Amino acid sequence: MPAIQEFCDIFCLDSQGLSRKEKLILEADLFVQVCRELIEIFRQYFQNYFILMNFSVEMENAMLEENFLQLLIKDILISGEYTVAGIAHYTNIHEDIVHEVLIGRNNCPSAAFLRRTIELHQSVRRDIYQQIRKKIADNYLSAA
Repeated sequence: MPAIQEFCDIFCLDSQGLSRKEKLILEADLFVQVCRELIEIFRQYFQNYFILMNFSVEMENAMLEENFLQLLIKDILISGEYTVAGIAHYTNIHEDIVHEVLIGRNNCPSAAFLRRTIELHQSVRRDIYQQIRKKIADNYLSAA
C-alpha cells in the first residue's frame, strides 16, 4: 500500500478527493518527517560519540545529514538481511556506487537511490518505522 494511502486511511481521509499536487505535497511532507525521525534515531546511536568529541548540535546535524544514506546502508547490512550486492540489486544501482556511499566517497547520490534505500530500510527495520508512523500520526493529530 502506498504511503499516502496508508496515511489517508489512518486519518480517515478520502485520498481520491486530493488532487495530484496535494498528494505530492503530502508525500513530500511525510518523506521529510520520516528522514528527520531517522536522523534523530541515528543521533541517539551516536550520542556517546558526540559527547566524547564535544560536538555542537550544528556539528551533529552536519555529520548526520552528510552521512545519512551511509548510515541507512550500514543499518541494513547490520541486520544481516542484505549484502552490498543485494542492496545494489534492490535499489537498481550499480554495486560500486553502493560501495562508494558505504565508505563515504560518495555523499551526494541520486534522490531515487535515497528513496529506494529508505524503502529497503523500511522492510528491514519495520519496528522503527512503526514508531515513526505513530509519532507522525500523533504530531498530525495534535496539530489538528
